[in-house]
Amino acid sequence: MRKLLSAFILVFVLSGLHAQLPGTFLVKPGRLAEVKNSYRKGNPEVNVLIGDLLISADKELKLKPVSVMMKPKLPPGGNRHDYMSMAPYYWPDSTQPGYLPYVRRDGEHNPEIYTITDHKYLQELAEWVQDLTLAYFFTKDEKYAAKASQFLHTWFLDTATLMNPNLNYAQAMMGLNNGRGAGIIDARDFPSLLNVAGLLAGSKSWTMNDESGLRAWFEKYFTWLLESTNGLSEHNVRNNHGTWYDLQVLSAAFYLGKTEWAKEYINTTLLRLSVQVEPDGRQPFELTRTNALHYSTFNIAAWFKIAALAENLGMDLWNYTTPDGRSFKTALDWLIPYGTGEKEWPYQQISDYKKEELYDLLLQAAIHYGAGYYGTAQKLKEDNGNVITEIFYDRLDN
Repeated sequence: MRKLLSAFILVFVLSGLHAQLPGTFLVKPGRLAEVKNSYRKGNPEVNVLIGDLLISADKELKLKPVSVMMKPKLPPGGNRHDYMSMAPYYWPDSTQPGYLPYVRRDGEHNPEIYTITDHKYLQELAEWVQDLTLAYFFTKDEKYAAKASQFLHTWFLDTATLMNPNLNYAQAMMGLNNGRGAGIIDARDFPSLLNVAGLLAGSKSWTMNDESGLRAWFEKYFTWLLESTNGLSEHNVRNNHGTWYDLQVLSAAFYLGKTEWAKEYINTTLLRLSVQVEPDGRQPFELTRTNALHYSTFNIAAWFKIAALAENLGMDLWNYTTPDGRSFKTALDWLIPYGTGEKEWPYQQISDYKKEELYDLLLQAAIHYGAGYYGTAQKLKEDNGNVITEIFYDRLDN
């Protein structure tokens, strides 16, 4: 009887611990629980990290919600609730009447794109919600949950301000179309937002009805991604756009509880690896770009997020290798000496390279491929550290 009672207590305790784990999928739930435990114990390094997070979150408490209704221009369909943006690398053609159609200048941002605010606000929304939900998770201070809820309500739930669940008019090429599949990458921060949405569980500011409303919105968006002309077009793209599209689809599926569907989709998306990465690790589609170092890093970042999501489905993509040796690791290993500056980059990179993008990847690689990557990351840390990255992936000294 004592053994049976002890076993029952053990199961009860373990079940309780499991229930307390956050519902994240781009980072292991246990990782955040470990950070929270270290914070409660007063770990000095973790205290600094959470302190920096709270500084950002406290600033965001003072901000007003943003929405698609705030853009000064009306989308072509006449409904301001529709998301709208312009293709960033397309410029007026002075040789044509009315300067139309615009022409492509890869890697050069046309400042005209900033006259439409939807893209900027969507990026800010995801950043603010991530900071605030994490602040709530670590402190359980309701003010952070209340503010995150306000932001989510405004963008997704309030009928007066919500965004319609489509990207029909994203990244329009002026004089050529009103929107295109490539515009789906504008919403590449949705996965980060959904990754932390579950951290609001238990807050009085985020009700079951709120959660149901957000899931309903993403159910419609998920369907749009899979069935719309723009969605089908982006799915067929072979470079980083296709990878980031897959991440959005998989994140929505995970969030909506479509886990078996997501597992099947991951098996399909792995086929991209043989197209995108050479056996030596080069990424030929990214190397054709005028910011080839950035885009090579950017594509690996999407793959690493997919690998993290797959890990939370019980699948190991980190060590997946094609029969001829193509893998995420070989792609990163090829890139590292160029990203750190050890070797001179032999392709185009017309803009400054942001090494924090590589720092993020190195911390993740250290978890899966060994301590050598952590040492390389530390060489970049001083100027390239990121609070969220370190909360998610940095080593903890308990």
